[in-house]
Amino acid sequence: MNKAFNRSLNGYFRNISIVCVFLSAFSIQTFRVIGAQVSVWLDDGTKASGSTSAGQAFAGSRDASWDVIVSQESGLADIGAAVMSVRVVSFIHNGDSRQSTTGGGNGLTVRSGSNNFWFDALNYEGTAFQLKFYSDASKTVEITDLGITFKSVMVRTANENLAVNAYAGTGELVISGESTNDTDKVSFGGNDMIYTDDSSSSFAQETGLVPLGFAGTGFYTINGTDAITFTEDDTFWLRRYNLNETSDTAYQVAALTFSVQEGGAASHLTDEGWRYVLAPAESVCIKGGAASLKNQNGKPLVVKRMDDVDGYSAVLVKYDLTELPLETSVNSIIQHWVSGSGSGSNPSIAVYAVDNDWDAETVTCDSAPQKLERLTEVTMPVNVDTSIPFPVTEYFKDHLTNDIVSLLFEMRSSAGFSQEVEFFEVPLLKTAKDEAVLYDREALLRPVWSGDRIENETLMPISYTGQLAQADLTLLPSRIISVKNYALNISYQEGVDYIIDGRTLRLTENSSIPFFEYDELYTDDPDADPDVRSALEGGYLLYTESAFFNNRQLAVTYKHEAGWGGPVPQCAEATLPKTFQILENGDSLKLLVFGDSISVGASASGQRIREPWMPRWADLVADQLERTYGSQIEYINPSQGGTVSEWGRETIDGLVSFEQPDLVILGFGMNDGGGASPVNADQFAENISAIMTSIRSQNPAVEFILLMSFQPNSKWRSLDPMPGYLTAISAMAGDGVAIADIWSLHEYLLEQKTYEDMTANHINHPNDFIVRIYAQTLLTKLGAAPDCSSGMVFTLR
Repeated sequence: MNKAFNRSLNGYFRNISIVCVFLSAFSIQTFRVIGAQVSVWLDDGTKASGSTSAGQAFAGSRDASWDVIVSQESGLADIGAAVMSVRVVSFIHNGDSRQSTTGGGNGLTVRSGSNNFWFDALNYEGTAFQLKFYSDASKTVEITDLGITFKSVMVRTANENLAVNAYAGTGELVISGESTNDTDKVSFGGNDMIYTDDSSSSFAQETGLVPLGFAGTGFYTINGTDAITFTEDDTFWLRRYNLNETSDTAYQVAALTFSVQEGGAASHLTDEGWRYVLAPAESVCIKGGAASLKNQNGKPLVVKRMDDVDGYSAVLVKYDLTELPLETSVNSIIQHWVSGSGSGSNPSIAVYAVDNDWDAETVTCDSAPQKLERLTEVTMPVNVDTSIPFPVTEYFKDHLTNDIVSLLFEMRSSAGFSQEVEFFEVPLLKTAKDEAVLYDREALLRPVWSGDRIENETLMPISYTGQLAQADLTLLPSRIISVKNYALNISYQEGVDYIIDGRTLRLTENSSIPFFEYDELYTDDPDADPDVRSALEGGYLLYTESAFFNNRQLAVTYKHEAGWGGPVPQCAEATLPKTFQILENGDSLKLLVFGDSISVGASASGQRIREPWMPRWADLVADQLERTYGSQIEYINPSQGGTVSEWGRETIDGLVSFEQPDLVILGFGMNDGGGASPVNADQFAENISAIMTSIRSQNPAVEFILLMSFQPNSKWRSLDPMPGYLTAISAMAGDGVAIADIWSLHEYLLEQKTYEDMTANHINHPNDFIVRIYAQTLLTKLGAAPDCSSGMVFTLR
């Protein structure tokens, strides 16, 4: 079925919106019809206008159920249901004093105590709602081909200090005494909700729910572009957290807005405004050993590889891409909430494209579809419990025109090494609507040290002591070609927004270019937004992993005549002869990247899922090698953020050595040089040497590029002992070992520019400009950097 026909078919589905209203827990639920909206109320027995349904009391109960006679209600009869069964469960966390009750006339309440454990201890706390539709009054035949989409919620809360998250759910609601356990933890989707206390808001107008006399009522709204769709299950989950982590807050649920869709299977597609979110059409867990011939019926979705065949399970998902109105996309991820548990080390899950010839009702491990291509892998912390994005941009930009795509999630680490991981939600495909990037990838990969043009060099204008904000270019420009914002979608005009004075770009008095005051970046305020880190010589410096700094950086393209005065990386053909032989023969090369968060991809804009969608440096390298040599690059990246070389040494056998790669790029060091006890240069060298020895034990022909990272912010922490790391790894250079020295390149740039010009988080992560420096350096080492004059391959040999 083609996409155009599928979209027209979806237009025939009928949609009915429902508002379930839960005011203070008195006694009766009734219906109120508001045009196409239908409201279910809890009140003191007075039926809403137009309602014929009455219900039963549930005050004081943590687990309440009641039925609504759907067939008697205007606006619901068309869906062919006789009864809508509503279940409400209020959770508390095991072993904590916090309460979650419906007693005392307080409604369904979730309350938090006064301590600092919000994000760890309260993962399971909140309120769950379950809606089921039945075609008969005795509820023996459930209607399963209805789609339910959650839109918004109205709650009563003491102040705006409370935040509420909403999630589409999977799994049964299980109550165990006065607490919950992992089986109660329904799926998390990460949809933050927006608060307003405006009773004239669009939500109030749409539903007719004006909370007169209901003090403290506000609306947490996921508008139509952020709605959550139930595609396989019918549970909706609310979880609250406290914003300042100190005061006592609670919420009481007042209203939930849903739409109900009939006409076959519900659409799996949600429109989030700037991207689409597609849930799988099918998902199933397959297991090995004694269970291999048994279908697991989709739950629980567990990925593991233990020492024996009985300890294997993987997850299969199938996406119906005919629902996506895109031909390609600049950014795609697969995202879901995962939780690691049990014995073992870091989970490392690979995603494969597989054949589509499987069915969730019948597929088993023994009949699993054939693997076609490995798309990506993600290594996670031990006891991971968070939402994980799997980067799949390169695959889906070429495959969104497919009708169906099937993926396999499988533990890629060696048998018995990793903890098992459970998916607490189905894997969601999240695809940006942008279909083309605003840059020329080939131009951005041309080395900055060669030629007479620099593309999109980043600057951050800063105002010092009240002066007009300014920033410096690396080289003296002979002609400015463009000045744009970091996202590359806004152009600024010379003479209007800025002037050029030598290497300095200075903002005009009425410039529209955003900038920082120096006292904003380096402050005495420990509570400065968005966050701070202690500065080396006292005070604080701003810090965040968000787009906060990028939003005030510029991208400048210019011609120059001065020439590059810094280090010039050289081709490493002499030290990496086996790698070059493979590439020049056009043979397949297995490339493995192993390191810390910078090797994971931080903070390339594409990796951070924001404009201008720059890929990770390792992705750029793998892609350009294929373009240059025509070789198939089997690229594997089991890197893990926040790690040090000792971690790499401890995990090398379980995460890397068994892969028997041809070329390994090792990228540790940034975290080794910090913390309470920085690793000295000798120990760092010993760890790197041990990692190399382990990999060579599985493949003696393997070759290495040892990466020396860019520099941390010297106003945040001392650079020592990191210069010693460069000396130590340089001593390892020789046959089969090359050095990629980003440190010295960055040092030269810092002589011309500020750290703020080139960072994404202000302490230790590069922005897109430095990400490109990483890629340019490595491609030069491998003879694949584009030539600045001809566009052909440029090598220094």
